[in-house]
Amino acid sequence: MFHPGHGTWIVTIASASPAGTTAKLAGRYPRQLCVVRSRFRVAAVHAARAAAAALLTRSGHGRSKYGVTAVGVTARAAGQPVVLVDAVSAAAALRAALASQPAGLARIVPWLRPVSG
Repeated sequence: MFHPGHGTWIVTIASASPAGTTAKLAGRYPRQLCVVRSRFRVAAVHAARAAAAALLTRSGHGRSKYGVTAVGVTARAAGQPVVLVDAVSAAAALRAALASQPAGLARIVPWLRPVSG
């Protein structure tokens, strides 16, 4: 759901079949539906989420080897799916572990970031 203005909500969906999705949902959301072509198949989103969730596995010290604290799926502003990987930092090992995912599908959200001087 996107909120472009006061009292206005737009349901935005990324679909592999925009015409079919629009046909099925337009009646429920008149003038409130935006269907865009998804850059990723559902299977790719599920696979990326599973790969990121596997990084939550705890090491012997009770922490994730990669510093991952949570994994979830949401949508970017343009309606495209994104797998959010919350982590302590965007360390090189974590970036390498996610490098096999399609470009733009997984996004590391670090809570520890360098400060500029």
